[in-house]
Amino acid sequence: MIAFFIGLILGLVVMSITISLSAVVVSLFTDSYISIARVFGKTGRRSSPDQKFTWNSDKFVLLPSFYLQLGIDEETDSKYKKVTLAMDLLLMFLNFLYAFVILYFFWKNPKFGARILRSSAEYAAIVSILTVIMRIYRTFIKGQDLASFSRSQILKLKNGATFEQLDMSIPDGMFDKATRQEKVSYLYLCFSKALWMKNFSALNNLVRQMDLAVRKHGANSEYAYETLIMGGYYHILFYSSYVNPNPSHAARIYNLIKPAIEADMDANGRRTLAYYQFYILNQPQLASITLNQAIEALQTPDMNRFTQAELNLERRLIEELQDNMTRVLNPGTFTKPVIENTFDDAPIF
Repeated sequence: MIAFFIGLILGLVVMSITISLSAVVVSLFTDSYISIARVFGKTGRRSSPDQKFTWNSDKFVLLPSFYLQLGIDEETDSKYKKVTLAMDLLLMFLNFLYAFVILYFFWKNPKFGARILRSSAEYAAIVSILTVIMRIYRTFIKGQDLASFSRSQILKLKNGATFEQLDMSIPDGMFDKATRQEKVSYLYLCFSKALWMKNFSALNNLVRQMDLAVRKHGANSEYAYETLIMGGYYHILFYSSYVNPNPSHAARIYNLIKPAIEADMDANGRRTLAYYQFYILNQPQLASITLNQAIEALQTPDMNRFTQAELNLERRLIEELQDNMTRVLNPGTFTKPVIENTFDDAPIF
């Protein structure tokens, strides 16, 4: 029994290695590319295949991990299906190869170490089969899911649509069946649209759902380091700093994502941090410096990561903070914030 459980742990290690190897190989022969690489205590990120990785210190991980990314265009869904199937088939091949070698040489070996290897081989083979079956069902049989729906909306934004032109209505049950990543991606778009439309009655419910979707794993997990997940944290921090000020909740979110947001020099990261510094930390001078960095980032935005609609939203929010800072720092000109707080200060938990 002890050999069996140790074998399961070894099987998990083998799966982690084969998943990373599959991602690297598939990225070399498809339109996908590795957008995030986590190697021991470092994480490298890039938003396009022709960029170099930007490396930052990160939580230590024993096994390297890599994340594939596809550019969003009219053929993204078909490309996604091909890339997903290629990666899963390669994963199954590698695990079957490992299982074959182990079982061939150690099938009848009664030693403790051999039993560990056999258990790990059986685990890797069985899990890879189940993974492929589940992925084929999700990708080719079940039909449109929340992920493909969100990709279609992002494609509309990339093609010049505005937030108010997006129809975020989805069939009943689609949201409940989605993964956490898919939920946050969808909620990110819903929040952005509601913010652009100044539909503050919708923001309260959206940020609560987003908070539930992201907080189980924590900001230091592999899951949370994906771009949209971090964007979800940014939305929550902005909401708790400004729309419905809640200092304790804002501080909790900030502490979760502090390394990431402090290092983020994109317009949305700088703008979110500036709102937190001004309204929660009461540090107007620091907020002014951060806001100027956001303005500078808007001059040369990464169009592979941001649509024009998102940049227009950032520009408006930056201008609103500039206006509010002027009113607060010059009391004689102060009337009221651009966005009024229409909610109570109940904790968002």
